[in-house]
Amino acid sequence: AGPAQFGPNSFIEFWGDAMNSLYTRNNVYTLQIDHSLARRVDHDNRQPDPATPPASYYLQTTVVDDNHNYSVMAPNGNPWYNQRLSVHAEPGSWDFPLTIDTDVPDAAPISFTVDLWGITAWPAIESDHHVEVLVNDEDVAERRFDGQVTQRITATFSADLLNNGDNKLTLHLPAKTGSMFEYIALDRYAISYPRAFVAREGELRFSSAHELFTVSGLPSAS
Repeated sequence: AGPAQFGPNSFIEFWGDAMNSLYTRNNVYTLQIDHSLARRVDHDNRQPDPATPPASYYLQTTVVDDNHNYSVMAPNGNPWYNQRLSVHAEPGSWDFPLTIDTDVPDAAPISFTVDLWGITAWPAIESDHHVEVLVNDEDVAERRFDGQVTQRITATFSADLLNNGDNKLTLHLPAKTGSMFEYIALDRYAISYPRAFVAREGELRFSSAHELFTVSGLPSAS
């Protein structure tokens, strides 16, 4: 944008993709002057049918992927993980924040995933690990698995179980596997829920196949 000939008061604006690396999100772009490589933006001026009702919600997926710890033993190729869960003779529980906002009750089921991997492996024990997953103190899933392997626990439940705002995820190890001790790594967790079209800090990013949307909370009509 700017004068017809690039120079003072001219600028280039582009969309960049972050680097997908274990250690950095910074990416590097090279500016080339080559007319044959130029790709113009397509303009779509089609208008939706005014009789089409606007979508009532979109599916918002919130991922909590905090990298607080590092281990070369990780079996998933990513040595960074959130927290180590460990029990000996007594059971243990760990609470993690789970936040949703502007949900649309009863519009669609809530889906939830927890990614874990086993740290301890006892050859004489059939299932080294036993995990119970609770949301707001209600049981939603349970998993037993063996060895140093990754595990994805999934659950689907009603929106009635959640509060609009702060919620609590609990991972409970009953300590009943028969082993001397049990270690599990929490990698990350995610929740998908129906959310209203309300902007956050003046913008809203979503994916939907619907034709018409009404977004509130924008700073201006433009």
